[in-house]
Amino acid sequence: MLSLTGGMKYVYCEGNVSFHYKWDGLDSYIRYVLNEDPRSGKVFIFMHKSRRQLRVFYYERNGYVLSEKKLDSAYKFVRPVFDEAKKKYNICWADLVLLLEDTVVTKVYMTEVA
Repeated sequence: MLSLTGGMKYVYCEGNVSFHYKWDGLDSYIRYVLNEDPRSGKVFIFMHKSRRQLRVFYYERNGYVLSEKKLDSAYKFVRPVFDEAKKKYNICWADLVLLLEDTVVTKVYMTEVA
């Protein structure tokens, strides 16, 4: 069960992230490509290029949590606007809920969380 809350910081990541990566691969990607600490308490969100799969990766207490959602072929996740230079975007809890739950939304306007 995911224990995600509105008080957590979320980072939407887009780039050439292979969905073959599991825990160690995502840990390395976050450290060396995004220059972030995967154990910082932030939740990292990765979207497959097909926009039909989404991964949520974070560290809690004594280990990593990796969750994946795959939509039916008739649906696709909304593609949010992100900072191309940073290859990531800080998003809020409401934006994550839209990405995970609402398959009817056609646009998401994300704001950076400080």
